[in-house]
Amino acid sequence: MSDGDLISELYAGCFRRLVVQLYAVTGDLTEAQEAVQEAFTRALMAPGRFAGLENPEAWLRRVAVNWARSRFRRRRMLDGLLRRIGPPPAVADHSPEHSPCSRRCACCRRGSVSRWPCTTSSTCRWTRSRPRWACRPGR
Repeated sequence: MSDGDLISELYAGCFRRLVVQLYAVTGDLTEAQEAVQEAFTRALMAPGRFAGLENPEAWLRRVAVNWARSRFRRRRMLDGLLRRIGPPPAVADHSPEHSPCSRRCACCRRGSVSRWPCTTSSTCRWTRSRPRWACRPGR
C-alpha cells in the first residue's frame, strides 16, 4: 500500500471521529474541521515518516489538538492587545466637500492631489511636503 493510499484510507475512516473529538475541545465546528484538515496536511507533507507510525490516528489527533491550542492562544493574545489599545481612532474625511477652507491652492486646483484639501488659505499639505519645483505649473 502506498503512502497516499494509507492517508486516503485513514481520512475516510477517521475524519469524522477526529472532528467530533476536536469539536469537544474547541466548541466550534468550523475550527474543529480546520484543525483536522491542518493535521492531515502535515501528514501529507511527510508521508514516509507518517507511514512508519504505530498509531497514525493518535498522531493526527495530537497534531490537531496542538494546532487548536496554538490558535486559541494567539487569538487570546490578540484580543487582549486589542482591548488594551482600544478602538481605532476616527479618520477625518479628506474629500474636497469637507475642506476647511473655501478655495484650494494651485496644486489642488490642478488636480495633482485632489484627495488632500487645503489646510490654510495659501498652502496645502502637498505644497508643504514637496519641494518648490514640484508645485510649479507643468509638473
